Amino acid sequence: MSSSPFSLRHHLFILGTISALALSLLSPAMPSSAATIDEHWEAPVTTSANQLGVIFDDRVDYSYVGALAGAVNEGGWQSRVCSSIQDAHCANAAYFSFKAMLGPCALESDTNCLESLIAIKSDGTRVTGKFSRYATTDKSTYFDGTTSLDIPSSRSESLWTFEGINHGGGSDFLVSSILDGTYKKGSQAKFDRLQSFVQPVSELKDSSVSRIRIMDTPLSFMSEEYVQNQTAWTGGQRGTLGKNCAATDDGVCFQREPFPADLKFALKIRTPQSIGGWIHGRMKSPDVSIEGSGNKWTIEVTGEPIPVPVVAYWGNRSELSPEILQAYSSRAGTYFTGNSVRYQTNGNFNQEQIDLFSLWIPYIKDKANANPKMWLFGSLTPERLIDSARGLGTASACLTNAKGLTGIVTTNATIYNGAMPTFSASDGVLNYKVSAPHYAADGSDFQGSYDLVLRSDIARCIYQFSSAPISATVNVTSSDGGVQRVASTVLSESKGWLHLGAYGFGFSAPTVKMKLIQEKETPVVVTVPSPTPVAAPIAPAPVIAKVISPAPASKTITCVKGKTTKKVSGIKPVCPAGYKKK
Repeated sequence: MSSSPFSLRHHLFILGTISALALSLLSPAMPSSAATIDEHWEAPVTTSANQLGVIFDDRVDYSYVGALAGAVNEGGWQSRVCSSIQDAHCANAAYFSFKAMLGPCALESDTNCLESLIAIKSDGTRVTGKFSRYATTDKSTYFDGTTSLDIPSSRSESLWTFEGINHGGGSDFLVSSILDGTYKKGSQAKFDRLQSFVQPVSELKDSSVSRIRIMDTPLSFMSEEYVQNQTAWTGGQRGTLGKNCAATDDGVCFQREPFPADLKFALKIRTPQSIGGWIHGRMKSPDVSIEGSGNKWTIEVTGEPIPVPVVAYWGNRSELSPEILQAYSSRAGTYFTGNSVRYQTNGNFNQEQIDLFSLWIPYIKDKANANPKMWLFGSLTPERLIDSARGLGTASACLTNAKGLTGIVTTNATIYNGAMPTFSASDGVLNYKVSAPHYAADGSDFQGSYDLVLRSDIARCIYQFSSAPISATVNVTSSDGGVQRVASTVLSESKGWLHLGAYGFGFSAPTVKMKLIQEKETPVVVTVPSPTPVAAPIAPAPVIAKVISPAPASKTITCVKGKTTKKVSGIKPVCPAGYKKK
């Protein structure tokens, strides 16, 4: 058995989830069925030599550990693990890269910490969580920050409890909140990305798992250009995060458990810099609030956990399509055992991953392995935000020139584009692509969910609207162009944010289309006791909360091409070229 010490992610980013995780491939695969607890599902293992596998499961891409690493050039670039920026082991570092696992705030003056975790019941009652303990007390996995330089301290995942709230595996709720960034001597730390998740867990003794630890690693890719750009990484790592563990310690698995019903969660984080850009994630009806000034800011994200179809598959290379073999021929693998290799999305939420996922639909029979509930979010890196802005065309400056957070998009699709929706100036439509199996793990039709929360001033900039009220239409089109039935859509505008949602649509690869509309303002002229008529001032624009009527009902047909079967939905569905109606 061999393992890769590290692998490229986000093009030039080397991040800490790539490791010797091969032990996870040795655990027995749990079969998926309606009776199985979805959160307990384990990805299948390779069954023979020379196989190629994939996993489409966000939770794998959010399973980070904290690390501070220095880029040291002594006969070649190396990543050296540091306990602080004063660590003698890293004294000659050209700059530092960090992934800081934020712990709970202890003092009112603390920053780079978790201010609160709140559970919200269906009647609106808010129950504040209480910090219980860290997932590990091994302080060799921690590092100390420097407040004056905005460098955060890092601990480990934290365990919280709520009075009167339990789940099927006990009362512990695990929080992982990772802040990425870089630091170069003589400047303040720069934040790249914030990623957080909340997960009910049970603590299980398991000698086959261990705490993931970062290790010194050669940086063969490093060049002066990368140094000048302060490319982020945290080196290689050793240890295992196998099975269905949300986090591990030595001999301890914090096993994922189902969320209690009818609860929302709100996570509030303090930082010395405003978290800007764009947020994407897994939750329903999200809400985001950012407050602060100077060097003290808070960001609070609220939403309801949502089931997401996850998929994993291993196939003999001789049986896989030429398109799959070509698509993965130059990609960096994640898990290795013998000459078999598995690939994951590596935190890339984009059109490329949507296209890759579509290649596997015939092999997974258009069906999910499990539908675990998730509550997680992540912000785009500055580079990804610039790429996202290009999708707005001539309106790209509306995003790149904006300060602070511009919006959040969440969905329960297996694969989605985590960036800002693309904008078609010709018809004024915002387009957003998602993809998932047509069927849930129990064989039922999987129902899609999509939420877009966009700053009102950004929306008005894109459409060149005034401050007058906005309405919208939302529909979902299938990959063949047919319009799907949508169970419900919603538009509301409040406190400077525009919320659009679409729920109850089908998969496999639909496009959510949103069009904002604003009627022209008409001046109102009134007569007053004066020789000269005077135009009355226009009253402040009211806020519209509008539910859009569902689109016309559609039907689904089955199309066949050889051994490949495809579901097509629409008002007048037609099989794609080369397919015949079954």
